[in-house]
Amino acid sequence: MKFLGIGIIVSLATLIISWLVGNPETTVNALLIIGLIPMAISALFAGVFISGDRMRGNYSGKDDFRERMGISTKLFLLGLPSLLTAFAVYFIMT
Repeated sequence: MKFLGIGIIVSLATLIISWLVGNPETTVNALLIIGLIPMAISALFAGVFISGDRMRGNYSGKDDFRERMGISTKLFLLGLPSLLTAFAVYFIMT
């Protein structure tokens, strides 16, 4: 839950900075970048982009699997608030 809180703080800070600048389009772009980078790294750690045979070979040890899934979950929770805030700002703008 610590990483979710950090993600919320980052997205709120981005909203405040963009409010001071006055450009909501830049806000959406910045929030998307801030949200998509941790999500993409999370997907890499989770093994989303590989086939089943390679995944089975990569996760042969349970400790390795738990460690990678832990990192993946933390990165996902870090990027989620930024993506949700970006979508909210986009729909409010239109």
